[in-house]
Amino acid sequence: MLRWFYALAHLLVEAGAARRDARIRFLKAQVKILRRKLGGNLVIPSPDDRARLLAIGQELDHDVADVIGIVTPQTYCRWVEQLRTGRRLRRVGRPKIVRNLRELVLCLVPFPVHLFRAVST
Repeated sequence: MLRWFYALAHLLVEAGAARRDARIRFLKAQVKILRRKLGGNLVIPSPDDRARLLAIGQELDHDVADVIGIVTPQTYCRWVEQLRTGRRLRRVGRPKIVRNLRELVLCLVPFPVHLFRAVST
């Protein structure tokens, strides 16, 4: 009797696993479509997006190499390592230019080149 109960429980679990696997395949297909529509442009997740992915990945013990589609598994592993070492997640790209430096550069742009040579010597 107990064997039948285990067999029935196993059958129910497997039925749910097939549905879960189908949902994962569906989500992966959506990611592939979105990547194709982007036309080679990179998707750069914000620090909040990374933190959200890491929190969900924690539930899977960070074993997401076969599931992750928005970044490479190596990038995700680097994020996990940064999280473990306590380094904060920062934005990707060049830092913003200080406002007064930006204003100075914008003031110099319309400056005639022949006058700039006379002033710089």
